[in-house]
Amino acid sequence: MATGSFKETAKMGIKDEEEKLEASMTMLPEEVSKKDKAELNPEKEAKFQSMQDTIIIDSEPWRQIKYVPREVLIIGSFGNHDDWPQQQHECSYLSEQWMLETAGIIEKYYLKNTKDYQLHEIPESEQTKTYYMECISKIFINCKKDGVIIYYTGHGEKDTGNWCFKDGVISFNDIFNLFKEHLQKKGLSLTVVSDCSYSGNWIYDCADRLDKMKIPSCGHHTRENNILIQVVASCQHNEEVTASYAKEAVNYIEASQVVKFKYGPDTVLSSGQKPMGADFRTIRCDKEPCEVDAICTWNDYVSNYYSELIAFSTSLEKEADRYWHIAAIEKDEIKSFIEELANGKINRKIIKSHRGKTLPKEISREVYLQTGKILKHSQFEYIL
Repeated sequence: MATGSFKETAKMGIKDEEEKLEASMTMLPEEVSKKDKAELNPEKEAKFQSMQDTIIIDSEPWRQIKYVPREVLIIGSFGNHDDWPQQQHECSYLSEQWMLETAGIIEKYYLKNTKDYQLHEIPESEQTKTYYMECISKIFINCKKDGVIIYYTGHGEKDTGNWCFKDGVISFNDIFNLFKEHLQKKGLSLTVVSDCSYSGNWIYDCADRLDKMKIPSCGHHTRENNILIQVVASCQHNEEVTASYAKEAVNYIEASQVVKFKYGPDTVLSSGQKPMGADFRTIRCDKEPCEVDAICTWNDYVSNYYSELIAFSTSLEKEADRYWHIAAIEKDEIKSFIEELANGKINRKIIKSHRGKTLPKEISREVYLQTGKILKHSQFEYIL
């Protein structure tokens, strides 16, 4: 750890300190040994986060998410949303041609493998919320394959990402309630792809439901409870759809004959739109039985989607009196975070604090299990 106060080094210029912090973020704390670093295994975690509908291959059979044949429902929302009085909030607008084209692209992919994908519906004209809720319910009740995929293209309700129709909206909770009533009881999986504005809200909605059910944030626990669910969103919770997710981030993989949805912190569409996704079946710990306990919530996991965990310390008179703090900082906020440190204040949520000369490796492990993020290590300290 560097000596001296952060205030002193800040005089060298915020830009220099930002570059140093960015460079140091590639390192784990010095107290984490090579063995511990291997246990954290960021490459393995990244692989699980980046894979969606393909088979995940791993030497540990208890970790695998196996590909299963599924039934597919494509839902489209068309028409002039200005004439729909039932929406709670403003709907973002996409042209009817845009949505018809998207539905056609998705249909084409699933028709490439009719053995494993049973396609139920191709939207060609406007239908109602009631109509599609009945479709979803019937498929869930009568499902003959091992899971269901629902792909929605259409209008998204502002602030919720709910699917908009002339007689109302379909919310994530509407679908989740049907999932619990039918698919969960039979141990069948559900993938929901929401290709509309503000769709990232549904990932947080799913996290909220699992937290209310007191299911810790690891696939061990969701699998034990038959919560075999994945949510893919074509944009973040506060974004409008401005690029074609179907064209830019959906692919058919010939080798494995599956449809893959691309998302993740490093996935950015041509317009700057950032797709999100969470496979709530993914096992994030490295041991059997599960290491993740009740303090690890799904909200902690998904809320740090675009953040980096950074450790820094406050230096008191004695080394033993040093206080360590761990904060989640979004990449585009690193500069303002450094400015806060330079001014001797922190206006961020502290995930974990520890008093001592060094930051124990156990702390690194705890925050990894809590947030799904590898702890990065800044080289700065500041004086309280």
